[in-house]
Amino acid sequence: MTLRFVSVTCVSVAILACARRDPPPPPPPEVLVVPVVQRDVPVLGEWIGTLDGSVNADIRPKVEGYLMRQFYKEGQFVEAKDPLFEIDPRQFRAAHEQAQGALARA
Repeated sequence: MTLRFVSVTCVSVAILACARRDPPPPPPPEVLVVPVVQRDVPVLGEWIGTLDGSVNADIRPKVEGYLMRQFYKEGQFVEAKDPLFEIDPRQFRAAHEQAQGALARA
């Protein structure tokens, strides 16, 4: 019985030893090789920036009102006394009529 027990134990240890082996390493990675070709490629880029002209003018209105239309295009040259905007005249007509009514009362 001891001989059988020893042989069964040896066989069991041998089976366990074989089962505990590390798995084989993975195959090396596949590498693609491409021939080098010389050619011109366009260089493109996008940047955010602002432009500052040699002469910049601040445009400030002398009167308040709603803008009806703009007479110039961005970046266009304008001369002195050129109209830049058209302002809604209804507000000015109402103020003019109110002033005429106050003058008539006085």
